[in-house]
Amino acid sequence: MKILLILMTSVLMQVSASTFAQKITLNEKQASLVSIFEKINKQSGVDFLVNIDLLAKAKPVSINVNNEELSVVLDKIFEDQPLEYTVKDRAVLVTKRRPPFSIAWLVAGLLLTCMVGWWIRKGSRYRGRR
Repeated sequence: MKILLILMTSVLMQVSASTFAQKITLNEKQASLVSIFEKINKQSGVDFLVNIDLLAKAKPVSINVNNEELSVVLDKIFEDQPLEYTVKDRAVLVTKRRPPFSIAWLVAGLLLTCMVGWWIRKGSRYRGRR
């Protein structure tokens, strides 16, 4: 009985994993993101959530993939786009790409903080000595 339970569990987990690992085949040249999203939706059933204004900023996509996993295909599609994506359940949320964190901004912020702190301390010394 325990062996049957273990076998059933492993079979169900395999079916679940293969369902999520959808294989996509695309051969497109200079296609819009909307048309690519529609073709991926037809092949995998994945929905795309995106603001129309963001699609206006998207570049045309050329892609040629055969039986690739959804994550690989999405990585290739969004490689040179000003957009990024997040997969949640059976939906892909498309958002504007955030600028990368820069150490220069961190150093500039710390320097500014130190300068303002010095100015406040220096100014407070002279306020009482008129």
